[in-house]
This record gives sequence, structure tokens and C-alpha cells, in this order.
Amino acid sequence: DRFETIMKIEPNACFKTFNDHLPRFRLSHLAYHAAYGGYEPEGPKFVNKLVLFTEEYMKRESTKPRSPTLWQFLQNTWQHLESFSIFSTHLEVISKSFMQRKDVMKFHRAITEHDPFGMWLNRWSVHALRYVTMAVFAEDEKVMKSQFDGFHMGKQQCDPAEVDDALEYFGLIKRS
Repeated sequence: DRFETIMKIEPNACFKTFNDHLPRFRLSHLAYHAAYGGYEPEGPKFVNKLVLFTEEYMKRESTKPRSPTLWQFLQNTWQHLESFSIFSTHLEVISKSFMQRKDVMKFHRAITEHDPFGMWLNRWSVHALRYVTMAVFAEDEKVMKSQFDGFHMGKQQCDPAEVDDALEYFGLIKRS
């Protein structure tokens, strides 16, 4: 395989300062890196039955969350706020081998390809699904929940001329 790391960045996002571990992803021991996103903004609307589905799935598969911290926070958020802990998916760095593990793929297939087809019929958000995936399948130390140095979002923050200036400043492009 040619690539091990996948970086997903939204079209209206950019980097304007140097980042110590991108683009070569020097923290290669991680399964996932994204900023903590807070709570699902529309609460139950986009996570309805996801906790129950995941608990039933883990019981069927005789497994427990590999990240007790993320799982407990998820349960507390659901019980007390009827919302869901999420990661910001505006910028994600993901280990391809982690996402292609048999257990992770089996879980994702259960959500998308089998009854109750929760991803489609319940419109489960990708933010919530990513959080559940990491809580169930990634150990605490394999998930980094912090902002990326130099990352910006939005048209005002990512003016093309400013981004080009930053790229030139760091020697990544040369303008004539």
C-alpha cells in the first residue's frame, strides 16, 4: 500500500502557519487526530438510537470500548444533555490501516449495510459516528483530540492571497 495516512480537510479550510507534524504525520502511532467538536448541534435529531445500536452491537460481538474515557464521556453527554460528543470533522488525520481493520469495517458495515440501516434511515452524523468508532475501537492514547497548529476555517480566515503568502514564507512555493 502506498499511503497509510489520510487527511481530510474541508474546502473552506486552510493552514497559514507551519505545523510540526503535518504533512508527514510525525505522530504516526495515532489512529486518529481531530479537534474535539463539542456536542452534536442538533442533539437527538442526528444521533437517535446510535448509542443503543452501539451497545447492542458490542454485546453481540462480545467487545468493550477500547477507550473507556471517550465512551464514558459519550454516555454522560447522552444521559444528561440528550446530545452527543463529537469530533470536528473539518480537518481529520486518520490511519488507513486502523479504518481498514476487520473489526472497524464490520462495525461500519453493520451501520450502513444491515438492518436498521441507521446511517441512512436515522441520518446519523459523520461527527457522531467518528466519535463512536474511536470510543469503541481505538485506545485512549491512539486518539489525539486537539486543534491543529496553524489551522483556520472560513472565507475570511482563508483568503487565497494570505495562504499563498504563508506558503511562500515557509518555502513551500515560489512566486515570480
